[in-house]
Amino acid sequence: MAEKIFVTSGKGGVGKSTICALLGATLARLDKKTLIIELDFGLRSLDVMLGVSDKTVFDLSDVLMSRCEINKEIVSCEYEPRLKLISAPLDSFLSYNKESLKKLLDKIDGEYDYILIDSPAGAGLSFREAISLVDSALIVVTPDLVCVRDARKVSDILLDFGVTNQRLIINKVKNKFMKLDILTDLDYVIDAVGVQLISVIPENIEIFQKTLVGSSLIKESVSFKVFENLAKRILGQEIPLIIK
Repeated sequence: MAEKIFVTSGKGGVGKSTICALLGATLARLDKKTLIIELDFGLRSLDVMLGVSDKTVFDLSDVLMSRCEINKEIVSCEYEPRLKLISAPLDSFLSYNKESLKKLLDKIDGEYDYILIDSPAGAGLSFREAISLVDSALIVVTPDLVCVRDARKVSDILLDFGVTNQRLIINKVKNKFMKLDILTDLDYVIDAVGVQLISVIPENIEIFQKTLVGSSLIKESVSFKVFENLAKRILGQEIPLIIK
């Protein structure tokens, strides 16, 4: 059975979808069959980030409403074929419900090791319909007070729905923090959200550039190592949380 991981945040613009794309590619590179399901209806972006916009004919709504077979909607990442994607529809007026999404997950559960679910924006009905179907959650936050406060609210909602396995990703960390050997200056973020830290991701132009054109990270880069370490921690490996 696949582990279903909900990748979410308290507000937009924190890099949630970017993390989905790069984490998914890294898990696939580590020989794990990985699928990303994009739930952000009307704000589709992962097809561009994975270089498959020209291959995306159908979207998640087509599958949920039985307008096409599942295998016609699932497309392979351009630079990492072991990573698959089901894109969100471009129409923001479309929606889904828990029953239809559960039916889809039940059908594909045995075909993947990991299913990353890119959370819909906000914490409304669509968000709540999805969280009861997941095994764990990655909460993405940037080190600012508004984002941190909203992330705490999201964590509380997840707990209310029984999602106790939560981990925190602090994204877009400035270079002044990246020179430290420990996370002391980011402790306030961790304490305020109240979720165990799993990764700190630097603010890096490479991440923006690569996802903009749908290509992979440079293997020797800091960003590549950061996502490799994140993926290995998800796989259960003990990788020190040290910033270099």
